[in-house]
Amino acid sequence: MILWLNSHLEKQGIKLRLGSLKDDKQCSCSLELSLKHMKRDAGKKREYGTHKSIGAVYLYRKEHNSKETALYSGLPLRSYQRRVKKYKEEGRWTEDEKAFF
Repeated sequence: MILWLNSHLEKQGIKLRLGSLKDDKQCSCSLELSLKHMKRDAGKKREYGTHKSIGAVYLYRKEHNSKETALYSGLPLRSYQRRVKKYKEEGRWTEDEKAFF
């Protein structure tokens, strides 16, 4: 059971170490957290797993309204609108753009 728990926690960036002192019959537990893993994949976009390219969102937008396209891209409507405006100003709002939205 401990090995299963430890392997599951290591995937999340947490190391659990259990030890015991035979003399005093005490056990020790050390918990080590990795800040790198805690910060990685943060935000709703990563949470939903929606890694859409700008080109894919552009093509989806042709057949759907802004609200539906924002859901498709995994962003709130206002954030979606800001990004579209930014990409249009940069000239990146095309179906050939491969960068992540």
